[in-house]
Amino acid sequence: SANMMNYSIKIGILEFSKWVPTALYPIWMVVRQITSLFVVFAGLWLGFMYIINKGKEFEKYIPFVILFGLFVNFSYPLVRTVIDVSNVVSLNLYASAVGNNALTAKATDADTAGALIMSKIGLQGLVFSATKGSNPNDSQVGKLTKSNSIPGALMAVGFVFYAAYVFFIITFLIVTRTALLVFIIIASPLLF
Repeated sequence: SANMMNYSIKIGILEFSKWVPTALYPIWMVVRQITSLFVVFAGLWLGFMYIINKGKEFEKYIPFVILFGLFVNFSYPLVRTVIDVSNVVSLNLYASAVGNNALTAKATDADTAGALIMSKIGLQGLVFSATKGSNPNDSQVGKLTKSNSIPGALMAVGFVFYAAYVFFIITFLIVTRTALLVFIIIASPLLF
């Protein structure tokens, strides 16, 4: 689950700006074109209302149609700017929590968030001690590195399962955030 969290951070935050323009911009263009058709039809309807002498409705709605048309056409750059700012904030939080080396590490390296959290807590040493195995990282210093009794071993296993659950929930939240950002980018012409 720690590796899943690392991959979700890498794809959903670190590399978001690399794959979004090529993958989502063509879809956004289709949604924008369809929405622009409705703007054109609203303009035609307002023109028809002006022709049949319903001038109050024309004067009342024309500014909204013009603003809507502008927001439809500029929705991609506006939304991407807001998302890029949120990703910069996320990257700063991520780097301050796990260090700047985690920004350039591969998802399976020892410098990633999952590996750093596991080593700081001492999860691997705890598991090896609970299962009476030898610890491959004897130099690893963590608060939870030894368990000599059966209840302690059971608590260690429970703690490891809980840590895996927390990593999974973090992964789920990051994947959900990425999916929502993708939806917001695609639907931005309709949302404005």
